[in-house]
Amino acid sequence: MKRGNEGRFINCYLGVAEAPNVVMKTAYVEGLPRNVLVCLRSISAGEEFLLDYGVEYNTCYITKPAADRKAKADRAASDLAGKPCVAYYILL
Repeated sequence: MKRGNEGRFINCYLGVAEAPNVVMKTAYVEGLPRNVLVCLRSISAGEEFLLDYGVEYNTCYITKPAADRKAKADRAASDLAGKPCVAYYILL
């Protein structure tokens, strides 16, 4: 069973490459905001999309110990419980 969308293939560049090869931008399609993946250079077939997830993600999930990451994830899950969350990706 397929779950998620194409966004599940976008990975953090840390520990994989020296720099990201894509960035996210907001574009309006029929008046609605959409996240658009923009390539910073040519990307070969089979190469990963690598994005800078940002300072908060990098601090929480890349540099902190696992126990700290779990505590933060548990807090975030309880804060978001019952709230709608929608993300859109347009890959060009």
